[in-house]
Amino acid sequence: MRASDYLKSRFFTADDFSDRPETYTIVSVGEEVIGRDSPTTKPVLELADGDGKAVARLLSLNKTNLRVLAKVYGDDMKSSVGRPIRIRSDWTSFKGERTRGIQVAPGAVTVRTAGGGQSLNDEIPF
Repeated sequence: MRASDYLKSRFFTADDFSDRPETYTIVSVGEEVIGRDSPTTKPVLELADGDGKAVARLLSLNKTNLRVLAKVYGDDMKSSVGRPIRIRSDWTSFKGERTRGIQVAPGAVTVRTAGGGQSLNDEIPF
């Protein structure tokens, strides 16, 4: 038995991810009240790993990550269910301090070519 197994939050943190993006699938979208001092309702994602196994924690989306996903998957968050998402940890600025943050991007995008109507799956770089 490990103490760290009992100290984990219900939500992912930047420490849970490395600099290299990991791909997940969005299983569901919802809302959660987050924060103690000034609670705020935020969108959260339930994820599955590459093997389709549900991940135990939720991913809370900040405004930046929410805009990224909405731009690609649309304003209706339910349209992102079943879609891939890439997640990594990166340096960011929060309240004037440098800290690690979570950065998301769509997992792959299908691009239609003008000529043949063929589709290409192309990874979006961070």
